[in-house]
Amino acid sequence: MSFLIAVLMSLLAIEIFIRLPFIKYGKQLLNTANKSVNVLISRKISDHWKEKVLLYYALKLLLHTITLTSMLGFILIIIFLPAWILDQLFINELHIIESFLSLSGLLSMSTAALIYILIRKHFGNF
Repeated sequence: MSFLIAVLMSLLAIEIFIRLPFIKYGKQLLNTANKSVNVLISRKISDHWKEKVLLYYALKLLLHTITLTSMLGFILIIIFLPAWILDQLFINELHIIESFLSLSGLLSMSTAALIYILIRKHFGNF
């Protein structure tokens, strides 16, 4: 029973991940990092302007990182908090957190997640 709940929670995590703009902010983070590297290696830009532009890019990188981290933290809280609460309510029956961390639990969640993603992609909802 705990494996089934863990699988369902992992599918919920995938759905939340898909619906959050995680990929958009990840691409923005990579674009900003590439721009900062290009500014840094450019010989046409003076050191004075490099300092100003790189400070701006550093701030943008920080904001994108905080955004991505908060979205990932939100997903973890949405998944692990109910699992922990259910484990505390049904101490002898359920061990959902152990299912998340066991090898068989990870394999079953990964398999179910892969099947879920393939089904979503096949039916055009991805």
